[in-house]
Amino acid sequence: MTLSYTAATIFLILCSLFAYRVSIVIHNLYFHPLSRIPGPRLYACSRLPKLWHNNIRGRHWAHLRHLHNEYGDVVRIAPDEVSFVSPQAWKDIAGHKTNGKLDFPRDLNFVALQSMGTRDSIISPVKSEHRQIRRLLQTALSEAALATQEPLILHHCNNLLASLAQHCPHPNDLDKLFVFSTFDTMGSLTFSSSFACLPLNRTHPIIHLFEASKPALAILQLLHHLPLFSTFQSLLLTPFLRKWVLAQKLSSETLTSHQQISHDENDPPRQDIMTTLLTSNSLSRHQADGLAYLFCQTGVETVSGTLSGLFYWLLRTPHAYRRLVEEIREAFAADSEIDLARTAKLSYLTACIQEGLRKHMFLAGWLPRRVPVGGAMVDGWFLPEGTICGVPHWAAGHVDSNFGEPDSFLPERWLPGAEGDERFAGDRRRAVQPFGTGGMDCVGRKLSWAQLRLMTVKVLWAFDIELRPESSRWASNEEAKITLFRQKVPLWVNVRKAEGGRCCELGPVKVAEESSR
Repeated sequence: MTLSYTAATIFLILCSLFAYRVSIVIHNLYFHPLSRIPGPRLYACSRLPKLWHNNIRGRHWAHLRHLHNEYGDVVRIAPDEVSFVSPQAWKDIAGHKTNGKLDFPRDLNFVALQSMGTRDSIISPVKSEHRQIRRLLQTALSEAALATQEPLILHHCNNLLASLAQHCPHPNDLDKLFVFSTFDTMGSLTFSSSFACLPLNRTHPIIHLFEASKPALAILQLLHHLPLFSTFQSLLLTPFLRKWVLAQKLSSETLTSHQQISHDENDPPRQDIMTTLLTSNSLSRHQADGLAYLFCQTGVETVSGTLSGLFYWLLRTPHAYRRLVEEIREAFAADSEIDLARTAKLSYLTACIQEGLRKHMFLAGWLPRRVPVGGAMVDGWFLPEGTICGVPHWAAGHVDSNFGEPDSFLPERWLPGAEGDERFAGDRRRAVQPFGTGGMDCVGRKLSWAQLRLMTVKVLWAFDIELRPESSRWASNEEAKITLFRQKVPLWVNVRKAEGGRCCELGPVKVAEESSR
């Protein structure tokens, strides 16, 4: 009797849970405020399909392209998430707001994954905190500051050339060298101290730890959607965050070392980014640690990833490679002539970088926002308060509605007058915003462009490069597994010194005058 009563109770509980889930599915499909938005019905029922594609397969970034090609500019990708790919969506979600409209804050769950609990940073969802730190960074990353730091950037570019020259004619992993060069550059710009990856030909521990922690971030995304996650957060996070936390600790130690050296009265005043920020006396140590790690992470991911993608597509597209090399070598008779002002005038170089950002954006997914109180209109659709929305970068650059021949690398689409070419007549170029837009766009945009221009010009002025067969599919056919960040894959190339003795000015790889770590 007791057993049958217990079994009946369990059966009723299970039936109740099943009925509850069914009622949620029915509500999401037919009565939810987002039920009118196009998209797969399975995605409207549950978040599981998105988590499967994003966190297990790592293919959500590419799958979104197919969804948008099938359903249009707006797609419901989860019960409370909507993806857009139109230029208007960028304006409505991230643009500057007028007439009393509220800003779309960053999604707190996504920010938590990026900062691991460090709320008061440049990626803070709180507008006042973001503005405070952004004002400081705008000074540290201004055009005047960039002009002061140009010799330092050129020094690290020359180190890259010297490293390539030393390894000629042996195969080179261009992706690794770009990571080393940009990480060294960010060390010098941020702490007045190069990490010396290129001179020592070694992977810095921060780079290794950051790469090793990437799979854990995918797991954390899954855990964030588990019931009662916040209750057991510290218990669940501990096994996955050891390497991530250690990388943050190393960047914090670098900052401490920087402060100790900076406080030595015998040293000349420094002009690096962290000195500018710390002398303002507006940052807490917690904020300074967060920014130090963010700059280290930037040195690994952004510029280096874009450069690798740009060179891959250039080497896969002979006409673009030849035209860019001709433009560069006709513009400069000597390596000493290459500087920021002159490289900024090369129109085909700019077009190639823009096309490289479209084809191989360092962030393939999106930076999600939440619809503010009262709801808002996005690209003609009303979204209720709390809806997660955004524009996925790679998908927006590859859907048929935004670009003609989206799978081809065609820098010509970005040249002045490209609208007159029937291939590009329907291109919606503003759908690609690699550095974001509005009040929370990337404050380091100018620095990134400076590095992209100088490194590309320096390398192609001095060397002839050929893609090796083992890297022929390095970024083809949407095969990469990406959750939050791209996994680093060797980009093997053959490098030869260009005709005319262009490398004769290069010496051995040198550590910058600042102390190395």
